[in-house]
Amino acid sequence: MQNHIRAGELSRLKDAVSQIFRLSEALAPLKEAGADGLFSLYDDWQSGAGDPTLSFARRIYDFRRKRERYFPADLFAEPAWDILLDLYIFRLEGRRATVKSVCIASGVPQTTALRWINLLIEKELLDRTQDEHDSRVRCISLSDNGYHAVRAMLLAALGKSGGAPGDTAQSGARVAAAGGAR
Repeated sequence: MQNHIRAGELSRLKDAVSQIFRLSEALAPLKEAGADGLFSLYDDWQSGAGDPTLSFARRIYDFRRKRERYFPADLFAEPAWDILLDLYIFRLEGRRATVKSVCIASGVPQTTALRWINLLIEKELLDRTQDEHDSRVRCISLSDNGYHAVRAMLLAALGKSGGAPGDTAQSGARVAAAGGAR
């Protein structure tokens, strides 16, 4: 009896093996740390300790969501910022966002969120791509311009200099060139 693997199955198997290798590399420090270090490494990862802007971005985003418990959501509607912040977090966590999830994260009606997404794409702060597994699904991510601008702003808010030399000035110039600065 012969086993035949279809092209799609082979591709999925290769992806799975690749993910296993990445997980193995990511878990290696846990093995070296021993049982005592396991929880502190996990806590550092959860808190974004490796990148202060990640934990700061999470705190800002969480605060904005908690604020909605006390005030009407539309009172502080700032969909562009919510979209940029959410996608910044997604990028640092290595996750992908669909158009639908970005619309939900914006905190405004879907049609309003779509207008903001399109505007942010026009300003070259976001990129829209097709999902690699489902051609009906569109993904949204921060462009490099958007990433550097959000990162520089978060670093400035934390009182730290830009991560890379000239990060703050370069990101401002990129946003201005894209028509985003006034």
